[in-house]
Amino acid sequence: MVREDNPGDQRLVAYVVPAQEPAPAAAELRDFLRQKLPEYMVPSAFVTLSAMPLTPNGKVNRRALSRPGQMDLAPKGSLVAPRDGLESQLVDIWESVLGVEAIGVRHNFFEVGGHSLLAVRMMQRVEQAFGKKLPISTLFQAPTIEQLAAILRQKGWSPPWSSLVTVHAEGSKPPFFCVHGAQGYVLRLYDLARYLGSDQPFYGLQARGVAGNDTPHTRVEDMAADYIKEIRRVQPEGPYFLGGYSFGGIVAFEMAQQLLAQNRQQALVVLFDTFCTPERTSLRNGRAAKKLAFVYQRVCSALRKFVQMPAGQRRASISLAATVFREGIRKRVHYMRLPPAVNKVRRACQRATRDYSLRVYPGRVILFRGSRRPLTQFRDPHAGWSAYAGEGLEIHEIPGDHDNILLEPQVRVVAEQLRACLAAKQT
Repeated sequence: MVREDNPGDQRLVAYVVPAQEPAPAAAELRDFLRQKLPEYMVPSAFVTLSAMPLTPNGKVNRRALSRPGQMDLAPKGSLVAPRDGLESQLVDIWESVLGVEAIGVRHNFFEVGGHSLLAVRMMQRVEQAFGKKLPISTLFQAPTIEQLAAILRQKGWSPPWSSLVTVHAEGSKPPFFCVHGAQGYVLRLYDLARYLGSDQPFYGLQARGVAGNDTPHTRVEDMAADYIKEIRRVQPEGPYFLGGYSFGGIVAFEMAQQLLAQNRQQALVVLFDTFCTPERTSLRNGRAAKKLAFVYQRVCSALRKFVQMPAGQRRASISLAATVFREGIRKRVHYMRLPPAVNKVRRACQRATRDYSLRVYPGRVILFRGSRRPLTQFRDPHAGWSAYAGEGLEIHEIPGDHDNILLEPQVRVVAEQLRACLAAKQT
């Protein structure tokens, strides 16, 4: 089952009742399951029980299943202890942020439960402790405490800047280029690259200004032109395989349009939960009257539907609205904790979205959508893209929502289906 014992930290957990003693170790179970299941279905933690807790009806009582303990979440592999005070401080920071004990200096941040949200918190703690500001993408080049400590020891070190971030360079297949979301950084893409396989090169595109060293682009067209220059340094000619998460899907869509205008071949355009409707683009001038009329129309429509619902469905709608409200508050709190440079990029991306005019793309578009959608997206199952995909829109629905579609464990499903889409085009 999927557990989220800490907000934003989802894990796939297996509960096991051994048929005999001694019980098999987690490593044995994991190796066994890898022979039977795709990688995205292999749990990240195993909890051994003497018996499954049951309800009065004899069914498994999922609410009574305990959260994984420290031993269940402990990193796998040999533990290399810190060798000096710097590494000891980093170990303390990692264990505090990740909520995991017994971290060694050679454990990989992403393989011990790290993801993009935790990476932001961890790098903030590193800056507070050592007074050295590192871009979040540093974790791609230095994902262990040993490597990160080596960077912190270098006097006068400053990170080389490029929008193009190498996530995985090896492999014989054409590379996949994926554009950042509205917050500008690309750490959220790490697990997607990992589950696509060792033979699939993967590059992320991060926003200018996310490290506080540049002015962010405020136009989608300028971002797309800039990123095309970057990807052509790696791959001078097509076909190009492009993708983008959330806001990044709009940038990837515009990149495909510009490559087409340059007579350069693009093979695939993939949008990861990118939402764009004609109503939304009609508000790009930002006029208060238009915005107010748009909101009024939506509220009236929602109230009419609510009144016509059966009583049971109304209760479900109220529960959903409460969930959406709580998520909105959680996001606001999250934005307040982001570094100023990241918030500046986020505002620039919001402005770029408002000012962008969509036009029909003559090729095929692939859309990955979360099954849990905000209220504003319920009306259109195609998220507004069917009118802009000349050769049709291919939709893959993924269990989860906008925030976690590229996080564990949903990202494993995304990777498996994306791998099939890439293979179809690559052959």
